[in-house]
Amino acid sequence: MKYDILATGSKGNCTAIQSENNKEIILLDAGISFKRIKEGLLDSSFLNIKGGDFSNVRVNCYTSHEHS
Repeated sequence: MKYDILATGSKGNCTAIQSENNKEIILLDAGISFKRIKEGLLDSSFLNIKGGDFSNVRVNCYTSHEHS
């Protein structure tokens, strides 16, 4: 299992956890834009997303809280 913190701070938090077989990613507190999440996943030196191809990756998202 690999993980990377894509964002942390008052503007939003997001942690990505990737399974051993690289076929599943869990996002915790996806409090940033989809664009920033995708950029963070592709730029991560810890996660294995080759060539930006997400077609064989299942992504689940879990949130701990919301802002109103």
